[in-house]
Amino acid sequence: MNRNSRKVDELILDAAYNMFTTQGISFFTMDDIAARLAVSKKTLYRFFNSRHELVQYVSGLVAENYEKAVAAAAASSAGQLQKLVGFMEANIHFCKKISPLFFSDLQKHYPLEHSSLESAISLVFNQKLEPALTQGIKSGVFREDLQPPLVVAIMDRHLRADFKLASEQVCTYPKDEVFRQSIRLFLFGIIAPGAIAELHQELTEH
Repeated sequence: MNRNSRKVDELILDAAYNMFTTQGISFFTMDDIAARLAVSKKTLYRFFNSRHELVQYVSGLVAENYEKAVAAAAASSAGQLQKLVGFMEANIHFCKKISPLFFSDLQKHYPLEHSSLESAISLVFNQKLEPALTQGIKSGVFREDLQPPLVVAIMDRHLRADFKLASEQVCTYPKDEVFRQSIRLFLFGIIAPGAIAELHQELTEH
């Protein structure tokens, strides 16, 4: 594939990503994508054989972008509390960008891709959150009676439920506010008594 072909390939994928993740998948056909890009269907099919193939690439990009966002939050924070708050904020921003319709369409029409994406997100979530919790317990920031693997599993499940709740409450509350309230409840549930003031300070800065 030559340089110009790669550019067209990226333009198509960028357009599909923006369309699918903001408005869902089922609304768009290959005709719609071609029309959005002002290219012929022949050109579109030269790079992607089907909408299913585009969905596979977009799902992979969603997982990749999530991992980058979480990794950046973890790398930019010094202490374990700051790292965890930054990590949670990264989750809020990520979930704010992705429409619940994308996940519901993916689950309904492309169950294998949905399962793969959920597994990828959960893996990143577990890999980043559990070490931060463990170290935070040792340093006295988080409650010493916590079981990190269990806490991570509970929070992972809650985030999925919150995503569904956010889609149902979109007319009443902003989607990011649903996540923000849930995450603050989680943080105050795991914080050690001596670090509550520090948590308040962190939250006022985000």
